[in-house]
Amino acid sequence: MPIAVACACGKRLQVPDAMAGKRGKCPACGGVIEVKAAAASPPVVAVADKIRVACACGKALAVPASYAGKKVKCPGCGNVLVVPGPAAAAPSAVPKPAPAVAAPPKAPVAAKAAKGAAAVPKPHPKAAESDPERKPLHDRHDCPGCGKFVSFFDAICLDCGTNMLTGVKAEMKILEPDKTLMERVPWMLVGKIAAGGLLAVGGFLAWWFFIRSPGQ
Repeated sequence: MPIAVACACGKRLQVPDAMAGKRGKCPACGGVIEVKAAAASPPVVAVADKIRVACACGKALAVPASYAGKKVKCPGCGNVLVVPGPAAAAPSAVPKPAPAVAAPPKAPVAAKAAKGAAAVPKPHPKAAESDPERKPLHDRHDCPGCGKFVSFFDAICLDCGTNMLTGVKAEMKILEPDKTLMERVPWMLVGKIAAGGLLAVGGFLAWWFFIRSPGQ
């Protein structure tokens, strides 16, 4: 059987098996190549010395007969399989897969955590109202500050100013009118009246001296 060798230059050669352990010359670059002995072929195990086991995932395994009665792990899904005895194997030349008892798969950690979270009961709305530290305000319609109806779309109660997400009541300040402007209003009125009076007097004087006829 020819032995495949590779030179450092990248050239691949096929040499006779008689060259095993000897050195040869690369026809491409002239370098010396040492021909190693061919690896021994692994012993062929007869099929009759193995027991075929089928997993529930569809993977078929062939294990040695010495594993009869023992447990093996499926390389496909990881389930633990029990290898049946040699008597359970089919007497034909190619034994059929024997049914194996698969251990129940382990539940993922995330699934266990989700199951544990679902098992925790939710607090009752009345219990949340009695405890000031537990205020699930995000799923309520009534304001915790004044008890009036608040829409889901409103983040702050318009009646008392309570934040529906945090439960904190905002301080509401009443805006007072500008006192400076109110103090100036009387003087503005007096000024307008005085200006109107001056215009009236000026108009009367203009009529008296310029427009009125001499005989009137």
